[in-house]
Amino acid sequence: MFHQALLAVIAIGITAPIHNKLYVVSAFTFTHSLSTPMNLNAPISSYYSLQDNELNLTNERRNILRRSDVTPTRRRQRRRYLSPRLSNSNSNKEETHKNDGDDDSTPKRIYILGGGFGGLNTALTLASLPWPTTMTTIEEEGVHQQQKQQQRPIITLVDRKERFVFLPLLYELCVGDAELEEVAPTFQTLLKDSNVEFLQREIEGVDVKNSMVYLSQPPSFSTTTTTDQSRRQEGASYDALVIATGADVNLSAIPGAQSYAIPFYTVEDCFELRRTLALFKSVATTTGGSDDADADTGVDIDRVVNVVVVGGGYSGVELALNVSERLKRSYSKVEITLVHRGDEILQYATEYNRKTGVDRLKKAGVTLKTGSSVVDVKSLHDAAEEDEMEDKFSSDYLNQKRCRVTLEPKSGSSASTTAGATDVVDADLLLWTAGASSTNIANGVLNSILPRDSSGRVVTDSLLCTRAKGCESDSNVFALGDRARVARRKPYGATAQVAIQQASVVSWNVYASLLNGDDSATKSTANEQPLDLLPFNYLDLGEMLTLGEEDASITSLDGLVRLDGAGASILRRLIYAVRMPTARQALSAALLGAEKRVESLVAKQRQKQNNVSMKKKKMSWK
Repeated sequence: MFHQALLAVIAIGITAPIHNKLYVVSAFTFTHSLSTPMNLNAPISSYYSLQDNELNLTNERRNILRRSDVTPTRRRQRRRYLSPRLSNSNSNKEETHKNDGDDDSTPKRIYILGGGFGGLNTALTLASLPWPTTMTTIEEEGVHQQQKQQQRPIITLVDRKERFVFLPLLYELCVGDAELEEVAPTFQTLLKDSNVEFLQREIEGVDVKNSMVYLSQPPSFSTTTTTDQSRRQEGASYDALVIATGADVNLSAIPGAQSYAIPFYTVEDCFELRRTLALFKSVATTTGGSDDADADTGVDIDRVVNVVVVGGGYSGVELALNVSERLKRSYSKVEITLVHRGDEILQYATEYNRKTGVDRLKKAGVTLKTGSSVVDVKSLHDAAEEDEMEDKFSSDYLNQKRCRVTLEPKSGSSASTTAGATDVVDADLLLWTAGASSTNIANGVLNSILPRDSSGRVVTDSLLCTRAKGCESDSNVFALGDRARVARRKPYGATAQVAIQQASVVSWNVYASLLNGDDSATKSTANEQPLDLLPFNYLDLGEMLTLGEEDASITSLDGLVRLDGAGASILRRLIYAVRMPTARQALSAALLGAEKRVESLVAKQRQKQNNVSMKKKKMSWK
């Protein structure tokens, strides 16, 4: 057990950052074994908005430019293809010193859209890379002096929220087992002393041909009363753009879902669920001497609490098990229904974690409805008969949230052959972890000509570079995380591990592209070789699931390490502390996590002592 735990920490917690740096180290040493070009003859799936010859032409050019025998002609080609910037885009950039008699040089602009795991790690990695230096002339008291100056780009991270969210620990924040600064620190705190600037903005669109990104202030920050959104938009030119906005969640696509469902993606969602669970507990305990509550335990023994969780991925399974465990402290009858559109839950999980998760769901009495999608949500009062419209709880909020969920099986599933086709489930609490977005709406980064698949993910090549249809030059736009899909490959799971690994590859490729296309950088380096761009190859380091307050499942090293139970739960928190984006945040998470664990153990010990003393008193009375 101890040896497996140690291996898990090394594999998942420590190996992850080492693996990420491996791409950068390999690039500096010009290790061509990681730069194997993709198969140019492989077909593209028909639903990509990208023609086969366009993607192949881009990679053919890129392969030519990566050759070590660079001639002056090739160098001119490299600058042409890898630096497609508009001449008039420098008008709003800061002026710098003259560079060895050349024209005025300006710092390059890198915009990173989205502050999730992929975007944040890309920004921090880019800021840590060794940007080249040039000799500049500085005049002090009439004396001209030569001084080295680093050509650092201006790196800007854009997100509509103020805080980064460490999603795997969001439920711990919800129930008070983690602190806000541990799970959701502000971007300003994380980016302190990193040379990365942060903008809290909405993304309005991307003009790929002119290398412009359009931003606007979030609605809550708007100081104007006008309804003309274009007046609040700001256009910013970029030399490199990274798209890491994550998947959209648009519950308005399903009638009634936005009014009754509680999504679980953000800090605001987390606190709303916390208030709702507190209300359920309050309603149960205030029944006091009524017939609904057990006089000894205070647990409601009569009413049944119906919970529907939509989404059978990692978040859905974790949320179903944890909410079930929480509610059963106040209610003896809790019925959980997990709805998933796929044929099996945890489809991207390892076999061990999937079996462990399914086993825990069965033990908790969770009903699984796979191969089904939610098509309608309506008020339970509207759907019920007049004599069934009695309030179930003493809280108006809880009564108003009660709803009837209509499910529709997908064609070909076993449920679709049953009579009536649709299924109806009543819910006192509806939780949403699945995506529900309309992929053809031109919002945010999709308000562009970037190629995308049928699910609204930006299509990239193996270098995580995306190229707009009709653009002749090589692209300076990269995409990663949930918002991206690599052409000709099966989609990766929507996990932090995938985004973090992709962030290292994107960081290096942005770095290499800018240096390859920069005249002063080419002249200032002794090695005239172009820097190779690296393909992305995912390495599965393992995964972790929380299956209850003191239960978790961990697999690593291709199944060599398999852990579950209370020990895995403690180890999971330790590994997540190690994998925080910054060292300062990792230390804070470790200390806060240890403090919360000690507080929890002390509280449980006191509860046990109180229970023992109550039993002794009852025995003495008898």
